[in-house]
Amino acid sequence: ADNATIHLTGDGRVLEKYYPSPTPNALKKAIPDPVYLPCEELIITEYQSYTDLPFVEVYNNSAETRDISGCQIRYKSNAWRLSGLLSPGAYYASYDIKLTKNPSTLPAIQLIDEQGRVIDEVVQAPKQRKDTSMILATDTSSMVWKRTYHPTPASENIFQEFLQ
Repeated sequence: ADNATIHLTGDGRVLEKYYPSPTPNALKKAIPDPVYLPCEELIITEYQSYTDLPFVEVYNNSAETRDISGCQIRYKSNAWRLSGLLSPGAYYASYDIKLTKNPSTLPAIQLIDEQGRVIDEVVQAPKQRKDTSMILATDTSSMVWKRTYHPTPASENIFQEFLQ
């Protein structure tokens, strides 16, 4: 089998034999790389400051994969760049963040895009307790910030009201 296409005459003689040639690369339809949207629809869902390893957690609240490489967490006058792709419904925790354990003022923790626009922000809660985190949780029909004794960086938040 030489992959040739043969056209015959009425009496069975070979009229022509056609050998397909491969399509040059320049003519092949290029499959574009996927385009991942930036920081829109990401939300801050948890943070922990009074610990040896503080973190801020971000959740992808959209139906699209997000490229978070241009996103940053800004706190006071500092900013920390995030990196990677974040699937729909996935969590990402950044441990590079240097949060004040118990700030005297109530600074904002902000998620910003490449242009410096604020995508989401939360005001840091006063009187942090050691080894607790603040989570965004459902309370009846709305989302509220609650203190939990069960920090869950980079995974679904679990509200635990008391130390067990």
